[in-house]
Amino acid sequence: MRNTDHPNHPLPSLLSPHAVLARAAEQLAGTHRGVFSVETILRYLDESYQLLAATARVTTHVPNLAVR
Repeated sequence: MRNTDHPNHPLPSLLSPHAVLARAAEQLAGTHRGVFSVETILRYLDESYQLLAATARVTTHVPNLAVR
């Protein structure tokens, strides 16, 4: 995964969109235990991320917006 704001510099793994979304999915799964699985939450977060990133001019904070 590359940093689209700085295409010549790859993102560190902790800051990659997938890592941010995966951590958020784990946290939300704990909050919603027995209602939604981690996989379901991650699917919705990923879909939200993809929709937001498609039109974002600056993508630095899009994973955090997808979580909200």
